[in-house]
Parts: sequence; structure tokens; C-alpha cells
Amino acid sequence: MNKVIFKHIPNKKIAYVLDILFTTVVAIIIAFGVRTFIGSPAVASGASMLPTIENGERVYINKLSYLFKEPQKDDIIVFNFSKNEKYIKRIIGLSGDRIDTRGNHIYVNGEKLEDDFQNKFSYFGDRKYPFIVEEGSFFVLGDNRDVSKDSRYISVGNVSKDQIIGRVDFKFYPLNKFEKFK
Repeated sequence: MNKVIFKHIPNKKIAYVLDILFTTVVAIIIAFGVRTFIGSPAVASGASMLPTIENGERVYINKLSYLFKEPQKDDIIVFNFSKNEKYIKRIIGLSGDRIDTRGNHIYVNGEKLEDDFQNKFSYFGDRKYPFIVEEGSFFVLGDNRDVSKDSRYISVGNVSKDQIIGRVDFKFYPLNKFEKFK
């Protein structure tokens, strides 16, 4: 490669150093592009997604996941909550879904939410129920519903598609807890 690009440089040592520098810069640009546009690792912080994702575990965010299809119920997503904060939550309600509460349960379109996570909890945040999830938005909950700050709170609200960074496809660290989602 250095014979083609750096043929005109008479000193072979300089050509070799320039070749290494060029290769390094190209590798950095490719790595930056992959992390920015395709996917990236993230470290989970907090207890809101227990037992699925624990504090300190690493997950992979697929940033291309919603390029050609819409987010689905039960997808785990990462979204921008504020300029400096990103949240990991599970999609429970889609655009147009009716979210309601009865007793200690959440209902989506009149059906009691049945999942592997604690659905029976006593605090439904500060939102007024029932409500319809706005067009282009999603109702999200943390798996650890007793401690999660999620769509039950006006400060979080429904998550718009524009806020979504990507879908969490798997957790990969620690290695003995590798798990693929969807």
C-alpha cells in the first residue's frame, strides 16, 4: 500500500510512518462511523430494569433497528430523556393504545398487562388515567416497576420516536450473563 500512496517520498522510514498514521486515521473514522450510525455499547446505570439488566452491565444498542420498521411492544429501547441523560426502558404501549389502571394493575387497550415483571404495584406516577398514547409515541416502563422513572410520570411522559436512540439487542458483559433480547 505504501508503494502506491507514498511512492514519491524518498525516505522509506517516513513512508512507513505515514502509512501507519494513514491506516490508524482510517480505522478511527470507521470506528466512529460504526458507533455513531450503526450501534454502540452502553453501561446500564441504576435498578429500573432489574432483573433483566443490572446496574453496571453492558448492553449493545442497535441504532439501525428502526430504520425500516417501527418499534414493537416488549422492545427494550434506549432513549434521550434529557440532554445529558439516556434511559433504558421496555415499550408497553404503542401509538393509539389506551392506557388505564384498575386496582394495582395497568391495562393496555382493556387487557391487563401480563408480563414476567411485577405488574402489581401501588404507585402509578402523576399522570391522569386513562389516556391514549399520542401518534408517533410509546408508553414505556422499567422492568423494576417499583423504582423506575418512566412513562407513568409527566416528567418522562410518552417517548417519541425521535427520542429513541436504538433497540437493546443483547447484554454482553459480564460474559457469564450474556443474553439476547428479541
